This record gives sequence, C-alpha cells and structure tokens, in this order.
Amino acid sequence: MNKMETLCALLLNDMHISKDNISEFNINWDEALDLCKARCVSHIILGGDLFQSRSSQTLDVLLAVYDAFLNAGKLGILVILANGNHDKVNQEAIRGYCHVYGEHSNVRVIDEFLTLQDEKWAFDLHIIPYFPENGSFTEKLGVINSSYLSSQKMNYLYLEITVKEPPIRQSKLTPWKVFV
Repeated sequence: MNKMETLCALLLNDMHISKDNISEFNINWDEALDLCKARCVSHIILGGDLFQSRSSQTLDVLLAVYDAFLNAGKLGILVILANGNHDKVNQEAIRGYCHVYGEHSNVRVIDEFLTLQDEKWAFDLHIIPYFPENGSFTEKLGVINSSYLSSQKMNYLYLEITVKEPPIRQSKLTPWKVFV
C-alpha cells in the first residue's frame, strides 16, 4: 500500500476568516483544495474557529465561505464542520455560524459530536465541536467514551478545547486525564 492510498482527510482549524483577511483565506482554501485533489483526499474537516469574530459576520465573509464550500463540492470533497468557540455567539448552543452552510450538499455540520468510521481506516475519528470545559463538554466526551470507542481500532479525538491554561485560570482547567 502506498502513502497515497492511506490519506483520507485533511484536518484544518483556526482559519479565523474576517473582513480583513478574505484574500488570505481564499489562498489558503485553494491550497487545501489543490492538496486534496493531488492526493485524492475526499474529506476536509474543519475542527473549529472558521470565523474570527463570534459577535457577527459581514456579508463578504459569509459569501467567501459559501463560495469556498461550493468549490470543494465541485471537486467531490465533503466538508465537515465543527463549530469552535469563535463560531458561536452562545458557547453552549448547538448551532453556530457554521450551521448557515449545513444545507450545502457537500457540507455536514456537527451538532454535539460525530464519529467517522471507514472499514479501510485503522482508526475511528471522534470529533467534538467547542463546548465550554466547565459546561457540557465533559458530558459529550463521556458519551463517546462509553458508547463509541472501538476496541478493534485506534481512536482519535479531534476537538478544540483548552487543556492547559495560564495559572490565573487553573480553576477552569480540563484535566488531561479525561482524555485517557
């Protein structure tokens, strides 16, 4: 088996598109599409913080992302979105800015968590959108731990969360042991 056959997804996060960096976002997105096309990668998984601002998005920003996802669809690439903390106004809400694109035929937006499985993969990929560490995050992680972990394959967890914080915020620290 050559390396080309083992590539299954491109994982991206912290794109932080804003009205001030649309052209840079477009360049980065086009590079990602070129890589997917060259390596026959069929999935792009955005693990959080597609957007820079959690308070509002300009029309130019929304349309740039809209066009980016359409271009991925033209190449047959499935885009999977997990809202990051910058992608939600209410941090505990299921829906965030990424849900605006959920009706694209090639876009899937994760609500609480998603487990991606493929018989060709030696692993299962578990994805959790951002939820506060001192809120519902541990509940969602607990559901994956109790019901979705494979005993036959490796299990990878892909998420956006602060695992180690500056000492001033230690009380909000998510202990690394919850991931083991």
